[in-house]
Amino acid sequence: MKNTNISLIQLYGNLQPPDAEPLSIEILSAAALQSFPSLNINMQTLSIKDSSEYKENIIEIMLTQNPILIGLSIPQSTFDLAIDLLRNIYQNLPDANIILGHALPTHSPEMFLQMFPRLIIVRGWGEDSFVQLIDYFLNKSLSLEQIPSLCFLKDHELHFTPIIWPDKIINPLRWNSHLYFPRVEASRGCQHDICTFCTRQPRDKKRDHAWSRRPIEQIIEDILILKSKGKTSFTFTDEDFIGNDLGSAQDLAESLSNIRDIQFSLSVRADNILNPQGTFAENEQRRQLFELLRKSGLYLVFIGIESLSNSQLKRYAKGVNADDCIKSVQVIQNLGIGFEMGYILFDPLMNPSELIENLDRLDESGLWANVGSLFHQLRPQKGSNYLRLLIRSEMVKNYNPNSMLYNYEYSDHLISEIAQLCSEWYKDIENIYRLARNMERVGSFNGVYVYFIFGIRALGFRLLRTLARNRITYCQSIGIQSLASFSEQRLGLVKGLYHSLLSKSSLTETESALKKLCSNFILRELGSI
Repeated sequence: MKNTNISLIQLYGNLQPPDAEPLSIEILSAAALQSFPSLNINMQTLSIKDSSEYKENIIEIMLTQNPILIGLSIPQSTFDLAIDLLRNIYQNLPDANIILGHALPTHSPEMFLQMFPRLIIVRGWGEDSFVQLIDYFLNKSLSLEQIPSLCFLKDHELHFTPIIWPDKIINPLRWNSHLYFPRVEASRGCQHDICTFCTRQPRDKKRDHAWSRRPIEQIIEDILILKSKGKTSFTFTDEDFIGNDLGSAQDLAESLSNIRDIQFSLSVRADNILNPQGTFAENEQRRQLFELLRKSGLYLVFIGIESLSNSQLKRYAKGVNADDCIKSVQVIQNLGIGFEMGYILFDPLMNPSELIENLDRLDESGLWANVGSLFHQLRPQKGSNYLRLLIRSEMVKNYNPNSMLYNYEYSDHLISEIAQLCSEWYKDIENIYRLARNMERVGSFNGVYVYFIFGIRALGFRLLRTLARNRITYCQSIGIQSLASFSEQRLGLVKGLYHSLLSKSSLTETESALKKLCSNFILRELGSI
């Protein structure tokens, strides 16, 4: 009997919420089974936090099944995990056919191929390429050169085939739904597509747009499937939910309003909410859209603000100014919808005036309480326009393959000092904050997480204010004194969160991980006092 076993593994690092649905391998599985119904697909997840026994079990399953194809989905922060897994696979299955996809292989294929020359890498969205690769290994009816969106070694050199954007997005094969927070695709890409800090997905250069909406009836079908499985809360994965088609967004909102008892979150740009170039009538239509979305179940909006300094927004190529951003947020506030702002406070070319401008506007508007990560530093990713700017300025240092980022120097020593102090203060609590923030997003144990998150943001903003206020003097000496006081208050917040988790009768896997992080943090902090 012909071997039709396929193994797909989704990797998780520090940048992925542990309960995020493994949508990549679910979509690949659905696409594969549409074309080859007799396939036996085994889906697994692997996290940097998983035990060695769990990792060994994945290899044992592969040894038992001897799959014709192994696919790894490798997002940012999973490079070391991927390399370790690849070594284990090739050690136990030396003739394995392995395909890599997601962000790291897409943008750094050479990092993988120089270590594992037999790999095949799919770049960008890969359903069509994945199906053709299955045909290649099953039937040998194609050559690799005929399959789009690939990178592989040929005659000891990297060989790339033309990028093709998939014509359609299919419903994922939902797997172990009870373990994950659901994700729904309504569109792909970004209609703006020029922000300097973004790494763009490779796509067909013949295509005249960088964003496309999925057919609404398929989106609704996907949500109804989730609901039939008892899942009534989900997030849209779209980086640009509205895109350049306000009409289709309105149609989708109306369709969502016909589904009872659901709640969802989504992400938008500021000018998706209020377009400074739009007419009064258009912007009223946008307001009405969000009002309808709220009535349909929208409970949280992620808004890519990035900065409230006009010169910094221009450097980021956001296409809006600070006043535009604040007015957009106020639309959401007035509608009573929860929101969180994406923010990149520090960038390599920032000056003290821009820092003060940001802090003043955050203070005056009160929006500091809605910034997802207040100490976020710009990450010059491979392929971004901002990276090219840094390279020309000779400010780039070494490349980190795990995060797909380049380290850099700040042009202003004072900003560098403040950013470093904030980073040091935040890194000790980052994983706790990230997990608590994730739990708050999905509405679990809500009040406890809201209190903790607000407390950390308030402390962080006051710390920034303290450092910036004393910017004329040497920041390091003032910073150390400030950090001691703020760190003591930070410890109190973690203790409160820990005791709240202790009092809960049952914990999810994520909450258990959070409780352990809190316990370790408290012991470490008390030991250093």
